[in-house]
Amino acid sequence: MAVRNNSRTRAVLSSLDMTEKPEMLPQTVLPQTEQPMMQHETVQTDEAWAARYLEQTELFEDFVSRNYLNNLEDCEIYPLHQERTDTSIRWYTITKIVLEKDTFFPDKLSMLYMSLHNVAKNIILVVNKDEQGKINLYLGTRDFDGIMNVSGEILDAGLHGYLPGIRSEIYADGTPGNRYERPFVSSVSGLASLRDDKKEQFVQSIDKLINATYNISKFTAFFIADNVSNAEAQQMIAAFNDIHNNLSPLTETQLTISESETKGVSHTISKNFSKSISKSLSHTITNSEGFNKGTSITKGKSGGSSANESNNILRTLWRGIVGGETGTSSNEGWNESDAHQTGESKQQAVADQTGETNQEQKGEGTQDGTNKSTTKGQNRQVTFKNNHVKCYLEVLDSEIKRLRTGIPFGLWSTAAYFVASDGTTAETLANLYRGCIVGEESSSESYGINVWRKKEQTTLLTEYLHKGLLPRYNYKGINVSAGSVVTSKELAIHLSLPQSSVQGILVREEQSFGRNVMIEEKITDNGSIEIGVVKHLGEEYKNEKVPLSINGLAKHTFVTGTTGSGKSNTLYLLISKLKERQVEKSEDKIKFLIIEPAKGEYKDVFGSEKDVHVYGSNPRITDILCINPFEFPEGIDVYEHIDALVEIFNACWPMYAAMPQVLKHSIIEAYKACGWNLERSYNPNGTFPTVEDVLDSLKEYINSSEYSSDTKGDYKGSLETRLQSLCDGIVGRMFNGKAIPDEKLFNENVIIDISRVKSSETKSLLMGLIVMKLNEFRTSEQKGMNLPLRHITVLEEAHNLLKRTSTVQSAESSNMAGMAVEKIANSMAEMRTYGEGFIIADQSPSMLDLAAIRNTNTKIVMALPEKEDREVAGKSLGLDDKHIEEISRLKIGEAVVYQTGWEEAVKTKVELFDYKAKSEIWKYTPTTDEYSDEEEALQNVFTLLYETYTQGRDFSRLELFALLKRANISGGRLSKIKEKVNSITTPAAEDIAFIFTTIIGTEIYESAKAITDIDVFNASISRCLLNQIGNENKNKMTTFLNMYIRGCSAKSEKPSYEGWLQMSNKKN
Repeated sequence: MAVRNNSRTRAVLSSLDMTEKPEMLPQTVLPQTEQPMMQHETVQTDEAWAARYLEQTELFEDFVSRNYLNNLEDCEIYPLHQERTDTSIRWYTITKIVLEKDTFFPDKLSMLYMSLHNVAKNIILVVNKDEQGKINLYLGTRDFDGIMNVSGEILDAGLHGYLPGIRSEIYADGTPGNRYERPFVSSVSGLASLRDDKKEQFVQSIDKLINATYNISKFTAFFIADNVSNAEAQQMIAAFNDIHNNLSPLTETQLTISESETKGVSHTISKNFSKSISKSLSHTITNSEGFNKGTSITKGKSGGSSANESNNILRTLWRGIVGGETGTSSNEGWNESDAHQTGESKQQAVADQTGETNQEQKGEGTQDGTNKSTTKGQNRQVTFKNNHVKCYLEVLDSEIKRLRTGIPFGLWSTAAYFVASDGTTAETLANLYRGCIVGEESSSESYGINVWRKKEQTTLLTEYLHKGLLPRYNYKGINVSAGSVVTSKELAIHLSLPQSSVQGILVREEQSFGRNVMIEEKITDNGSIEIGVVKHLGEEYKNEKVPLSINGLAKHTFVTGTTGSGKSNTLYLLISKLKERQVEKSEDKIKFLIIEPAKGEYKDVFGSEKDVHVYGSNPRITDILCINPFEFPEGIDVYEHIDALVEIFNACWPMYAAMPQVLKHSIIEAYKACGWNLERSYNPNGTFPTVEDVLDSLKEYINSSEYSSDTKGDYKGSLETRLQSLCDGIVGRMFNGKAIPDEKLFNENVIIDISRVKSSETKSLLMGLIVMKLNEFRTSEQKGMNLPLRHITVLEEAHNLLKRTSTVQSAESSNMAGMAVEKIANSMAEMRTYGEGFIIADQSPSMLDLAAIRNTNTKIVMALPEKEDREVAGKSLGLDDKHIEEISRLKIGEAVVYQTGWEEAVKTKVELFDYKAKSEIWKYTPTTDEYSDEEEALQNVFTLLYETYTQGRDFSRLELFALLKRANISGGRLSKIKEKVNSITTPAAEDIAFIFTTIIGTEIYESAKAITDIDVFNASISRCLLNQIGNENKNKMTTFLNMYIRGCSAKSEKPSYEGWLQMSNKKN
């Protein structure tokens, strides 16, 4: 029986075999002395285990932990062979990097390196700092063979594909990097890993190293990665498994001790009695004696030991990656045998026989027996653990797993080298870089930093580096490099790019928007216009166009952007593309109306085109814009128009207390004065009141009202003053001149330039009145509903009309301005059914009423630096807070565009509109002199009245009415004159004075009547009258003054003509 270690088996056996004898007394058999069994042991000597342990741990330290990396500076450097530099490197210099927010940058960089693994022999990153402190960044790659530069093409495509927005150019001036007369070189080897495996923030980028070198004037860093094939990786895994298998038995040693003992006792008492009588005579004597002794001893011992180490790791790690190969195989066996045998035999026999037979047999037997057996056993086991080996196995498991998972991503052998003008700087750079790449999982491999200071060594090293190769060293006769085997994911840490700007390299962080226009409904080329291309993270995608549905523009557009953002260019582009498109199912082209309260640039862009009309406030630059706010087309009820008109005034003028009601009453009275039947909304004369008529009605109403003097003063100061401002100067001519027909304003291409109107209230009022008239005109056309886009109206600086107001209401005011603006915005929204689209443009969305923005279907948002503006515009696009912040970083010509129906907003590079190449320089050429015709007609009226007043003759009624109409006398005043003329047969002096005073108005008299000195009074009125009747009537001033005073006196509550005449005659 054989047992390991100190095991022992003890057995006691007892047996008895007695020959029956007559009259034998009982006997007791006692226990025999115990005898040991044969034993056999096989034990491996301590020396064999120790040798095996040392061998495997040496393999681990060299080829897994790679401790030799710390001693490369003491190794011989192999000269560079020419065949290693046969293939060329494609270099790219990088000057700009765009980072995508909420995206882990190393993941994108590792994708680039993965794409190069099958074709690139090397990847080289060079960071060069020149004497001026500028950082130059170069990234290069080399094919395995030939000069096809396949890897270079993949690198170029990958840079722009995986890192959109990057700015890179081919570098063809040789190998980049500074050249040193006396270089000093350092290297860093080791395994990089992330500091934070949660990927919340990457803090190990190369810009951290660059920033730490602020006091280093000049250096060059080479980060080189050599390709490790999948076959080499599999060999490494196999070698690591061999080491694992050979080390694993050394993890634990078990010693087992077993002992057993068996005792047996047998007690037997036997009593036999036998009697036999036989009568026979026989005498025989026999004496026999025998002795036999034998001894046999056999001893045997055998043992064996076998070791076979398949260290293919050397073939993988040290040839190609590190270089070289080795193997160990041993077998040991032993056998020992000892046999001894002794035999002795002796025999003697004597016989004497006598016989007599007389037989009688009688038998009796008694037997008593006792048997007892006892067995005892004991086992003990001791386990010895080797924690060093356990740690080695854990590292091997981790490395094998890392390599297995890294094979699909691609493996590289990488190291970093730093070249500087002194050894201290080189060593400093190496240690700074080591601090950048060490992470949570960097403990499995040694980090080696080496510094070379001898010129003959650094010369050889720089020769390698400037060829983009890892230097080779002689380590114990094996060709090795400083490279550490890493995955493409880990290589993204070793060969990282800056994540913050450094001198010479711009780094921006951007939020990504939609990559293309995703919409369920298909947009045809005829049904859309392209405004630009998709821009993603700084990269323009020329083939990804951004189309806008033309019919979608009929549901209104919102365009916003700060000064210089490209907003005007965007609007020019929209208008130019739309005006060339035909209305759906029609041969007519889409027309536009532009209302521009600032800058006045649209006429310079489109004004020279033949089918474009330009109106404005300056008769020397454009035709005068003449509109009558109180005129409306057929199909509109007069009360409907009055309500809309009051809303416009509420939105543009500050109103409080009963001012809106007072103004509305004055407007109604003005219509009545023109002959309107308000209940039937009909005027047989076809005349409309003007601002002058409303002002006259307002004065009469306030003067005749029962308001307190303070209230009357407030109303006069507010309402009268504002209405009077609309009657004076150029603005007066715009509101009181001959109105431009609605068909000409709204069915042709028109630019209204009111940039020279200085009053913001007047600008707002003009814009509001035009929108109101447009709404009424489209409603009255009755061309159907849900029409395709046929006319576009651009409201520049729309806050003048659609300004945001406070929602707070007070006892005196119910936020009339806010409600009025909202009504205007809603009326604009309703016009889309008539094929009328609005483009609401403004620099500050926060100044616009939210209803105006909300009612737009298409939104184009350009750069907005102010937070409130960004939030208003961003929320209208449906952006989250991160994307809203991106609006402030938009460049010139960039916009975030969204149209209802799109899946998401798209960042767009808007197409540049070259207006200089498409149009001539704007130059105003007057078409007709309507002002001269009015003046001529008015002078003829004054001549007719003068002759009638001085000569007492009659005049032609038809002639007078025709002249008054040509002179563009307001409807209310014309109605009063007609009523007066038709009531008389022969005109008297009082009648002529009434007509003259009605044409001029009583304002001159009212302002001068407080003067007590008759000469000053007459001079003041004469001076004002001369401005009205013209210098050609200067010599007739005495008659006109008499005519005017008589007419004003007749209209006054206290006639004063007679007194004035007496006082004037006394002076004369």
